[in-house]
Amino acid sequence: MSPDAIESMIAENAALKDQVAELRQQLEWLKRQVFGQKTERYIPADENQTSLALDVPESDLPEKTETITYDRKKPQNHSPHGREDIPEHLPRNEIVIMPQEDVAGMKRIGEKVTEQLEYTPPKYFVNKYVRPVFAGEINGERTVVCGELPKLCNEKGKYGASIIAHTVVSKFEDHTPIYRLQKIIARDSSVVIPESSLDVFPELAAFWLEPIARKCAEKVMGSGYIQMDESTLKVMIQPTNGKSTTGQMWVRHAPEQHVVIFNYDRHRSGTVASNLIGGYQGILQTDGLGSYNQFTESKGIVHAGCHAHARRGFDESKSSDHTRATYALDLYQKLFTVEGKAKSVAMPPGDRLKLRQEKSAPIVAEFKLWLDAEVRNVRPKSPIGKAILYCLNRWYELTRFLENGRIEISNNLVENCIRPLAIGRKNWMFAGSPEAAGRMAVLLTIIGTCKLLRINSFQYLAQVLAEIPKRMDRDIDDLLPWNWNPQL
Repeated sequence: MSPDAIESMIAENAALKDQVAELRQQLEWLKRQVFGQKTERYIPADENQTSLALDVPESDLPEKTETITYDRKKPQNHSPHGREDIPEHLPRNEIVIMPQEDVAGMKRIGEKVTEQLEYTPPKYFVNKYVRPVFAGEINGERTVVCGELPKLCNEKGKYGASIIAHTVVSKFEDHTPIYRLQKIIARDSSVVIPESSLDVFPELAAFWLEPIARKCAEKVMGSGYIQMDESTLKVMIQPTNGKSTTGQMWVRHAPEQHVVIFNYDRHRSGTVASNLIGGYQGILQTDGLGSYNQFTESKGIVHAGCHAHARRGFDESKSSDHTRATYALDLYQKLFTVEGKAKSVAMPPGDRLKLRQEKSAPIVAEFKLWLDAEVRNVRPKSPIGKAILYCLNRWYELTRFLENGRIEISNNLVENCIRPLAIGRKNWMFAGSPEAAGRMAVLLTIIGTCKLLRINSFQYLAQVLAEIPKRMDRDIDDLLPWNWNPQL
């Protein structure tokens, strides 16, 4: 056999090995999705290990002991049986149960109290606007006068701002499809709202809330630190004829201001990412999508990477190369432990940077040495090879967190903002048109920001939808989520 044929067979054998490894990884991923847990939780090998009986004599050295004292906060009003107390602000309906025996002449020495939380369906009511009409003379002229109807968000409809807010929150925060919401309202109130009306409410709400969404975008772009990510969205093509396309919901998140902005676009290209970033100056944190590579060399932008995405490749490699994957995961365990310590005490950026330089920098240096050594010993197309190359190709971005205490170690915060979209599309499944996807982006922006700011999204939407028609897009600063006062 000729040398060329042998080399060809060796190359073919290597290619087949890579293909087998890739197919094994796909099979493991599929089995994990169908049968296994999807969490990336990792427990180091040295934890929770049982001891082995090796007949090794125990040490006779005396045990050293020490006394530790500390103060702890005593829980107040702790209910028996380890149950949580029912909130005090809820109204109480007191039911007094007297003994069956005759207690005349007996002294009351105490009482036993049992509380149970109960529920009644929500109440629906009607705002009836009555405007008396008067006829007479004003300034010598015969005229007819009537009170002016206030500007309403649904001026020609019979459903008010709170019903519209309830529909938006039910669909985009509680992930309830419209047809289910119709049945819930009918069950709880005997009011049947046509499904066609419920379908229009999100469109109406998005129209009025669009100025608020623009202000959210301005807030994010002026924050100086943006996390960016994207997620797919199925969108029907008009006329549908059962056809759809896969678009992208782009998400920008300001982790320090707790504001998020969604934008829909058909494409996932670098051009879209560039248009959304525009002339932004500051920190930009992304995953390893190629559309973001352009920002590494952009003047005025500090492009940071995501270690959660880098770690994920090693987590998915455990079945094919357990030794190398476990080594990398052990290092990541140490890195994220440092971050957890800083987060637990709400460490400011300056102190967090000092902690990272002391604790995390040596771990990262060790990790880099290991990556440089192991990249020569693995096949590039194998799962572990892809994981190593992911880190090496993005090493500049992955080490930015060691230079600035503001930068998070991962992009998980913006991924958390995307989670409601991922859950929602399992229920309402798709957007009816590209225009509907754009309106969905507005509503997800408002609800996502409310969630980040920990304000009641229904109360916020109900008040804003009742108030903003009177102002349009003028003088709305007090209606912005971060300025909103629920007492007004």
